[in-house]
Amino acid sequence: MARLPMRRGAIERSDPMSVLDDFAGYMNRMMGPYFPSADVGDQAWTPLVDMSENDKEYHIDIEAPGVKREDLSIDIEGQQLSVSGKYSSEDHHEGNDVRRSSRRSGQFEYTVRLPHAVDADKSSAELKDGVLCIAIPKKESAEQKRITIK
Repeated sequence: MARLPMRRGAIERSDPMSVLDDFAGYMNRMMGPYFPSADVGDQAWTPLVDMSENDKEYHIDIEAPGVKREDLSIDIEGQQLSVSGKYSSEDHHEGNDVRRSSRRSGQFEYTVRLPHAVDADKSSAELKDGVLCIAIPKKESAEQKRITIK
């Protein structure tokens, strides 16, 4: 019987969710032969996302290869950014029996709450080489005000 792998210093790690990730990987390896991958057909998927910021704006890069511009949607409400998209693979070989298909199709939704107020009206997005690049300027924040207690 396989044992659950334990790493030294797992408790001391900065990311507490890594223990759950390790367990999920272990379960996938153990149960994989009995439950084949669900890579075929329509399903939800999670794109890879890079997010960075500087003093003036946030930069969000979302990998969306094969997703068409018209199948993407970007919404900003308050400090919440929501990006959704749909990808469907086209069958280029009509009339042929499919022997194997591992191309992805389905939809995704990515939502994140940004730490600072943003200016949605001045935001921009560009889809280039399968990467959706979003720039969201930060709003000029009012100076902090201390209230005296009476």
